[in-house]
Amino acid sequence: MRLKRIRVDIMIIAMVLVAYGVQSAAYAGESVKSLMKKAHALVRQKKNTEAQKIYEQVIAINPRNADAQAGLAWTLFTQGKRDQAEEIAKKAAQLDSKCATAHNVLGAIYFSRGMVEEAKQEFRTVLKLDPNRRCGGCSDLRGFLGNDIPMPTKKRKKASRD
Repeated sequence: MRLKRIRVDIMIIAMVLVAYGVQSAAYAGESVKSLMKKAHALVRQKKNTEAQKIYEQVIAINPRNADAQAGLAWTLFTQGKRDQAEEIAKKAAQLDSKCATAHNVLGAIYFSRGMVEEAKQEFRTVLKLDPNRRCGGCSDLRGFLGNDIPMPTKKRKKASRD
């Protein structure tokens, strides 16, 4: 009889923990989203040291978040920590090869090191992923790349058939 009571107690505790874990995961998802918005806003305001701390929080929650890894890489690059930034940007690109920010950071790092061809390759990848991407220093990456990438085309609305 006592053994059954212990099993029931363990099952109740397990159910509570699972329920709490599921609820925590849902909150963590919201938390990550709001943290990322805050970090991106800080980067736009050029408050990269503050943004770095937030990206690190997101990575602590989810180390496989490529956008947070790429954001962290950018903040490190802007602080002159190119080697660390490169390592993290490469990790972000490995986690998600379609993370334009990761390729953009790698392009900036390579360009800052005089590795122009490598930088161009990364920036070409950025434009394939996000044709409307703008560079903070040169406004349009196409100028740096020698205009060999066509401008994005606007989608035309189909004419109505009346």
